[in-house]
Amino acid sequence: MEDPQYNFDENEANWAINVIASFKHTKGDYKGKPFQLMDWQKFFLAYIFGLKYKESGMRVTRKVLLCISKKGGKSELAGAIAVLMAFYDGEQAAEVYSVANKKDQALYCWNSGKVMVDYIKSDDKLPDVRVYNSQQNYELVSKLGDEPDGSFFRAIATDSGTLDGVFPHLSCVDEYHEARDTSIPDNLESGSVGRSQPLLMITTTRGFNIHGPLWQLEQRYIKILEGSIENDEVFPLIFSMDDEDDWEDEKNWEKSNPGIGQAPSWEGLRSQYKTAKTEGATRMTSFITKNLNRWQKTNTTWIKREDYMQAGTDFDEKD
Repeated sequence: MEDPQYNFDENEANWAINVIASFKHTKGDYKGKPFQLMDWQKFFLAYIFGLKYKESGMRVTRKVLLCISKKGGKSELAGAIAVLMAFYDGEQAAEVYSVANKKDQALYCWNSGKVMVDYIKSDDKLPDVRVYNSQQNYELVSKLGDEPDGSFFRAIATDSGTLDGVFPHLSCVDEYHEARDTSIPDNLESGSVGRSQPLLMITTTRGFNIHGPLWQLEQRYIKILEGSIENDEVFPLIFSMDDEDDWEDEKNWEKSNPGIGQAPSWEGLRSQYKTAKTEGATRMTSFITKNLNRWQKTNTTWIKREDYMQAGTDFDEKD
């Protein structure tokens, strides 16, 4: 904010928050109810849509990494942002994509957006744009009159086609921890050249590949957060415990779950913890990784380290 080339556009930030707050939740106990944005989600939206260049008025943020625990509300928020940028953002022929290695994975974000659009249509809140869904192509397309205006939200699986020829206004890459390489974001980012304010949004929970693309990306982005690398167009938001934190202490769980109490509920997270303690090391590793967003080197464990060490005994070297 002290940089004279930037300006925080409070009206634009509130616009994004208010539009998405008018959408409806698509799953669980909140399904069909107005979108109840959590504080961290409001901050996320305000930063992306509010921070602008003074001279051009264009948004500063071009690339986002949102790394948060499972069931924290990331996929539904990504779906809402996709609908916002496809049909409300004023971009001509906006191309918005939900992309993953496999179709069912790409559909997590897309399905959330589709249900939101269904609610919007039923409430008659898109007076100037009609949206239809082609199930075969998993696509939402805006129409002015009887003709498509070129704006759409589409799910793409990289195992069933190519990203060549895309011209994204927004690209949503979900569960990047499963990516084999950086080809998906690389292709999407290079395809957005020519858009005035494109956004590449990576939303993910951590995984088990500590040498994979997500881990490597995190290490670079942490340097941005620490100030040793400067790139104001990148917005990393990583919710995790510190390395020295005791993962079994509930007071540390909020670091990885900023919406705890709403998404996920305390009861649900405590239940997962009890299950992990009951069912053994492999289940515990999954809980630590997925529910507490902490890197683990493997997704299977034969025996817990503390149990192994307790079995140690003194011995005589001659024996």
